[in-house]
Amino acid sequence: ALEMVFARPVIPVRVPGRFRHLLTGCSYLGRNRLLTTAECAALPALATFEKLVVPEAEWPACNVLALGDDAIIPDGYPETARMLSAAGFNLHPVPLSEYEKRDGSVTCLSLIY
Repeated sequence: ALEMVFARPVIPVRVPGRFRHLLTGCSYLGRNRLLTTAECAALPALATFEKLVVPEAEWPACNVLALGDDAIIPDGYPETARMLSAAGFNLHPVPLSEYEKRDGSVTCLSLIY
């Protein structure tokens, strides 16, 4: 049904069991790149993407909103911030620790239109 709506191929991705949805474990950064956990990086459906894999201790940092060379990221994940900065992103960290307690993050709080 989604293929008909968007006139594009739709590939189902089985989300690892500990995540509520795919954005919990990976986010698209543009230019065929993903910010991802090791768990999601291993998914066959994502094999064609270049992957920036976050440290396991920073897995909540996978949910980011990349807009060109800018990235809105959850604050408090220094290794992930260094990785994204080294990849050429201008970072805009936001404090989200209270939202993360209920599996919320950047994309949950964004209106994209």
